[in-house]
Amino acid sequence: MASCGGYQGYQGSALRHQGLSPAGAHVLDPRLALVDRLLPRLFRGARALDVGCNAGAVAVQLASSLGAASVTGADVDAALIARAEGHLSFGASRTRPAAVGRAPSARDYFPVSSVLDHGHRRPPPEQAAAEPAFPRNVRFVCEDWVATPAAPRAYTLVLALSVVKWIHLAHLDAGLRRFFRKCAASLGPGGHLVLEVQPWASYEKAVAPKKAPHLAGNLARLQIRPDAFTGMLSGEGFAHVAESEELPRKICVYRKL
Repeated sequence: MASCGGYQGYQGSALRHQGLSPAGAHVLDPRLALVDRLLPRLFRGARALDVGCNAGAVAVQLASSLGAASVTGADVDAALIARAEGHLSFGASRTRPAAVGRAPSARDYFPVSSVLDHGHRRPPPEQAAAEPAFPRNVRFVCEDWVATPAAPRAYTLVLALSVVKWIHLAHLDAGLRRFFRKCAASLGPGGHLVLEVQPWASYEKAVAPKKAPHLAGNLARLQIRPDAFTGMLSGEGFAHVAESEELPRKICVYRKL
């Protein structure tokens, strides 16, 4: 049973890499690959926030494979944050560190078998640099992001993948509005919000007996439907710049004006 949607396997392909030794962790999350095709270089150099980061696959890939300058992953579930830390440690253990007189750090340099045989490698001390390199540019925090104060313009990119439904169910319509308002406050002009839209039918499935039946009462109180999200975000100062229905759930990208 899930309290806020963070049960094991919930995000499907995005969680295929759970645990301390993720299998196939080199396979890019299809949602990230899609957004990278829609808006090339959106991720490069970004100060990114992954709301509802779950087991950390998206956050780690943003920093290690897509060139984000820094990534913060936030989730309400402490057990999932522990998994995310393990995922980061596993990715770091496969990365050859940069060194003077040698090429930059190389992702997936050490084979999976090396990590399985010898354990996770502790990264060397930080070298002087303008920006921290992977894995030091990734951090995970256990918090209900909707309920914490906003840090104005702290990020250039916010991702909300497979999470808005759970925010809506847990915090009701008022909480959804607060979430969109906080996304707007956290981004400066030109910043982007990437939203995976979960259809209303998935809300109804979410409160099934083996998932989150304790949220069934909240479901009955909701008036806002997913097709209203774009209008709500427009009211918070976002422009709808891209979308795709190529994957099972629609992906929408908004730019802060």
